[in-house]
Amino acid sequence: MFLGMYRPIAEVGFYNMAYKIPSTAIESVPFVLGGTLLPAISEQFGRSEMEKIRAIYRYAARYLMMLSFPLAIGGIALAKPIITLLYGTEYAPAILLMQIVFIPFAMRGLMHSVSSVIYGIKEPSFVLKTGSVLIVLSIGLNLWLIPQYGAIGAAIATSIPRMAALPVYIRFVSKKIGEPWPLGDTIKTALASVIMGIVVFALQHYLGVILGLCLSIPAGIIIYFATLVSLRVIGPEDLKMLKKMEKRLPSKLRRRYATIISLVATFVR
Repeated sequence: MFLGMYRPIAEVGFYNMAYKIPSTAIESVPFVLGGTLLPAISEQFGRSEMEKIRAIYRYAARYLMMLSFPLAIGGIALAKPIITLLYGTEYAPAILLMQIVFIPFAMRGLMHSVSSVIYGIKEPSFVLKTGSVLIVLSIGLNLWLIPQYGAIGAAIATSIPRMAALPVYIRFVSKKIGEPWPLGDTIKTALASVIMGIVVFALQHYLGVILGLCLSIPAGIIIYFATLVSLRVIGPEDLKMLKKMEKRLPSKLRRRYATIISLVATFVR
């Protein structure tokens, strides 16, 4: 809305395009857990089973980050070939915008774990209060950055509140249920994602758009999960849970997902 007030329609188009792919990719992540997370937490809260709520929160946070982080880093690494292949070189201004917004969208994927706990333990007022503050922050940043930096300013202005929301939510949930965020696994998962991203970027950079995409994506997936296993982020119990998630995926993705999990299983003992 604010961008259109200060910049030409073409720049608004680049901005909207840059948002389309990250939003589609990352917002599909909570779908893997289906609609079971919030009802499960609500049920355990009604039974005063805080230990089970902590376990659900811990597992949900870990699995959502395992899915969100590589999508974000991979999206940043492959933004240029994706935009070039889908829309052409004339849409190059959307590349940097897409790279900027992938990170906050990854955090948005993780928000599902903490927001489900907040609603499950009957604390929606916290979301309302926090959201109100973040909206004011977003408006202020938009009015400050867009006139000077255009679409890039808009991307940054909308990204900062989204990135700020996650640690605020995590702090609130940790205090309420007495369960810290799995920081160790977060660092390891981020490291695995960065390693994957470097390999993916290098392959597509030297092999070209089409061949680079065809080879870098499967190579990146293998390297990512192999790194997770080597860092002991994924164990036998995690593998069982990941296999159960297959049923919640869209039918088009199930076969590919099953292939990946089978490959991961060869490394897990």
